[in-house]
Amino acid sequence: MLPLMLALTMSADAGKLADGVKGIVYGPQPAPAQLEGATCAVQHVPGIPWVCQSTVGAVPVLVSPGYEHGRVYAVLVSATGDTECRTLMDTLTAAYGSSRPISEYADGPLDDRGWFDGDVIATWSYNRFSKRCDFVAIDMPTKAAVDAAAAQVAAGAVGDL
Repeated sequence: MLPLMLALTMSADAGKLADGVKGIVYGPQPAPAQLEGATCAVQHVPGIPWVCQSTVGAVPVLVSPGYEHGRVYAVLVSATGDTECRTLMDTLTAAYGSSRPISEYADGPLDDRGWFDGDVIATWSYNRFSKRCDFVAIDMPTKAAVDAAAAQVAAGAVGDL
């Protein structure tokens, strides 16, 4: 009975996925600030301004935002190790509720899964060979605005041809 009450309490106190991940919120903003207290490195990859080494509970993770055209549209959290990924999944479930299997045939706790919270869709993938897991949350309206801005830039460049 105590574990059930603890799970209900954890879920009730947890933040919503649509509110962001690790303090990173979605939407229009200047370049997103790096995670406070984390070791971060600037990336020279389009759409990923930085990657920070941080933790989720006791699990070491890498965190990076998806950021283009002045908008944060996604957050990626990655971990490595079977135990670490299992603990991360337990934490995500406590924070965001139960996920749904992506396939009816893949219903194990580390199989590909998804969460849905309003306009935000998050996915989980785990590679059993490399022992790497990735949690990606995407705000769909913000992603659509980024895609529209990219299309507008491309259309403007057509004149250069």
